[in-house]
Amino acid sequence: MLYTKETPRGIDVPIQKFQEYLYANITDIWNIDAEKDYDCFGRVYRNQKGAGYVPEVYIGNNNYRDAYFDDNKAAISFLGVEDVQKFKVKMTANVFLIFCVNLKTLYPDVNHRADEEAHRDAINLSGRTLGEFMGLVTGIDSVFKGYDIKQIKYRDMHPMHCFRLNYLVNYNDECYQTY
Repeated sequence: MLYTKETPRGIDVPIQKFQEYLYANITDIWNIDAEKDYDCFGRVYRNQKGAGYVPEVYIGNNNYRDAYFDDNKAAISFLGVEDVQKFKVKMTANVFLIFCVNLKTLYPDVNHRADEEAHRDAINLSGRTLGEFMGLVTGIDSVFKGYDIKQIKYRDMHPMHCFRLNYLVNYNDECYQTY
């Protein structure tokens, strides 16, 4: 399912544009039913839970839900934004896209751990659509750096896999224009 904002502003404008592109195209590559098998979230919030932080999406009525693995889904993705955003001619932000996937569901005919296939497909699809691609991050500690991973039910072991794509995003929005 595609989760979007009604009226995005600021960094949420390029994020949502990319999110809609991703949702429309990744399901064809992975041959999954988007409505049933894929949760595509936009920007997550880094919310404090106990002594740590959790990536959460706002679902309305003052409620949030975490964006960690869901064994009922073939894939989940969300975008995060680092705390500091810079302004030169345009605003710039370091944005990351995290995928939590079930490799066996996405690649049922592959007999080995298909993590590299998932990386390749996500990188090839996203390319420079969101911004300048800065790199791939693997390893659950690095992917969820800054978040409390003790709350994650699944680990990065077959068939579950998580990875992160880092981008530098330039954007401008009327709410940031100077006078």
